[in-house]
Amino acid sequence: MFDLHFIHAIKNGVRYFKADRFMFDPLFPNVSESMKARMFQWLQDNEIKFDSSYSGGAAEGLPLVAVELTEQYYDQQALANAAYSTVDEEGRVFHRYHLFTSQEVRANVYAKDMEQIRLIHRLIQATMLLFHKSFINAGYQNVVYTGTTPLVPDLGLEGEGLNVYGRQVRYAALNLLEIPGYIEDLNSIGIYDPLLDIQVHLEETTPEESGVSGGVKVSSNSNS
Repeated sequence: MFDLHFIHAIKNGVRYFKADRFMFDPLFPNVSESMKARMFQWLQDNEIKFDSSYSGGAAEGLPLVAVELTEQYYDQQALANAAYSTVDEEGRVFHRYHLFTSQEVRANVYAKDMEQIRLIHRLIQATMLLFHKSFINAGYQNVVYTGTTPLVPDLGLEGEGLNVYGRQVRYAALNLLEIPGYIEDLNSIGIYDPLLDIQVHLEETTPEESGVSGGVKVSSNSNS
């Protein structure tokens, strides 16, 4: 889910910083006024498209931020650690089992111009600072900036006759997966097939009284 939360945050961040030069200009403190004005105007005139890996759709056109998610184990922990037990309203006892995972988002930024890449890269960094508390409130234990690849032309697209620059921005977050498990269910689930009740009715009874069709004749002869 970190990738979906990441995309949601970046979209809101772009909307936030493009709304006013007062918010936008501090992102580039060592840049000339003319360059800041040019980048801000480009942000007004262009839509940054987003795509999530395996989303079933395709984003068309540039600039594009394609987001992928990887997950790694968190060192020195066993599987399904039991945190504590609780009793529900029906009196059933259940434990909460948890697992820490380190989720990493890789945001691949593509654009036709290096200046656009720099702009989007800075917008992503600023947005993650702006909404860091929102990720903590969403259940992530922390959010760590893990680096950026060099800004280079994408050689794979160059072969198609396209001049496109690419850069990857990476963030990692420690996430807690926690589920409830009922003790009595865990002791019996999946061990045996469920046993069905066997029902028969005498000839003297009707199917409505028994719930099953057919009949059994009971004889007083002990040999029958």
